[in-house]
Amino acid sequence: MLNLEDIIENIDLKLNPTIRFRYRDNEWERWLQVVDTSLPADEGHGRKWNISVHACRNEIVQTALAAFLAFLEHEARESFRWKGEPIFSPHYDVDALHALCVDKSFDTRAVMA
Repeated sequence: MLNLEDIIENIDLKLNPTIRFRYRDNEWERWLQVVDTSLPADEGHGRKWNISVHACRNEIVQTALAAFLAFLEHEARESFRWKGEPIFSPHYDVDALHALCVDKSFDTRAVMA
């Protein structure tokens, strides 16, 4: 089993120096998580990404990249505003989004004949 610490310490996130990886690597659980140390502790972390005990180095590094990209997209969706509201927020309730779809509240181009 590869050591997560040895792999993660070689990742450099130049885009934002306050972003780090947190991880757990023991016999019961193995995961990594993106943490932005400039944000409050209850806001500044992404989801946990499970790492298989059978994962090779490439899979671990690529999972770290996926976690970083997902974290950045999440922050972008929270920050993007239209008419002052975060219309693409990742925190909307899925049932509310479903109701919006059922109501057919779409804005699309007219079909050209």
